[in-house]
Amino acid sequence: MVGLLSAVLLAVSPGSSIFAASAGLALLYAMGNIHPVAMTEAQALLPERARGVGLGALNTLVFLGVSASSAVFGALAELRLSVASTYGLIFGATAMALSIALAVYLVCRQKANPVRKAARAFD
Repeated sequence: MVGLLSAVLLAVSPGSSIFAASAGLALLYAMGNIHPVAMTEAQALLPERARGVGLGALNTLVFLGVSASSAVFGALAELRLSVASTYGLIFGATAMALSIALAVYLVCRQKANPVRKAARAFD
């Protein structure tokens, strides 16, 4: 959620101040480095029988997401808009991707809790 708010603020005002931009970028960078936390959370949510495949799929999706976002950011940068508009679009795309990821996480987490409880009953 912090990364999403940071991306939205940077998208709305990419050139407001060097301090706000630095803080926003630092927060986005920190959120981008939570891969081990995400994998640990996924491990806790996945049933034991599907854990290896699930973690492998999640890891693959993370790397595909990084690759896809780089391509999207490059395409946005080649639109030849002003610097502020380009950064606004890039951070807007980041905010959109983070919004989608947060929504998927919240839906999957709600569905995983009953499944996890039922799986524990059979252990």
